[in-house]
Amino acid sequence: MFKEHRKLNPVTFLIAFGTLLVITLFSGCASEPRAPEAFMDTPEHHYNGGVRLFDQGKIEEAEREFNLALQLVKGGDYGPGHAGLGWVEAHRKNFDAALDHMKKARSAAKTDPDRVIAAIGFIRLYTIMRQADEARAQKLDWLIETRDHYNEAVRYGPDNAELHYRMGVAYKVAYEFRAAAEMFRKVIDLDKTFTKEANQEWETVQKIVRAEPGTLVGKRIALVDEISRADIAALFVEELRLDKLYARKKTFDTSFQPPEEKTFYADWISKAPDATDIQNHVLHADIRVFLDSGVRGLEAFPDHRWLPDRKIRRAEYAM
Repeated sequence: MFKEHRKLNPVTFLIAFGTLLVITLFSGCASEPRAPEAFMDTPEHHYNGGVRLFDQGKIEEAEREFNLALQLVKGGDYGPGHAGLGWVEAHRKNFDAALDHMKKARSAAKTDPDRVIAAIGFIRLYTIMRQADEARAQKLDWLIETRDHYNEAVRYGPDNAELHYRMGVAYKVAYEFRAAAEMFRKVIDLDKTFTKEANQEWETVQKIVRAEPGTLVGKRIALVDEISRADIAALFVEELRLDKLYARKKTFDTSFQPPEEKTFYADWISKAPDATDIQNHVLHADIRVFLDSGVRGLEAFPDHRWLPDRKIRRAEYAM
């Protein structure tokens, strides 16, 4: 009449109950945020501090700040903190981990400001990737991805100066200097944050645009702060085709020259090759064309040394 009830084994019951208790305890601990220990112990403060340290090149200290920001939010669900950790991983060339953090930053974004920060995070990540691993960045269509994140974020923060600034830097790294100048101009017109940085970048890209470097080599060199004399020679050869514009026919003196009894140092100096220290240089061929062309400004020194590896700052060679 009554169904027989199977008795539960006490051992099985204890194991099941204990397992459930452990899972509950651990999941609860993992999701609970750390209690603030000071008035300024907030996610926003640690994120801002992490950004400042990252921009100063203090990567480990920045990482600590971003982690502290995550600890203050339940489940570590704080988008800006993940964006910061994404930059840290990108700096270390751990791009898979960096992209994972950026995806978490995007999924955690519940407000418009956080959505903009997530987009800025992706833009900075792809820019770092392009500078560190161009082949991988190109494979991921980094500039297209960057534009997409920018265009989406503009809807949420059209007046966010950092968004325009970071996109300008991305365009500059991509050698799209006119587009970069437009972005930096927007930052300057907004006159909020990043104004000083944008103004410096705008002046730089404007000089490059006016110089109109026609080759990839010229665009690459245009972005460096200093350059060697040898690289300048190679740039001139590449940009101006000096070998075709200034090619000279070599003439040889076949008249009789009586042998001299003695060769003094002063005589050797006056008769030495125009540059005695370029023969084994990796850019010897370009330096030779440059010297033969007669371009003024980077001649050999009086002692017939050319000093191919001496650095010259951008202001000196005037882009």
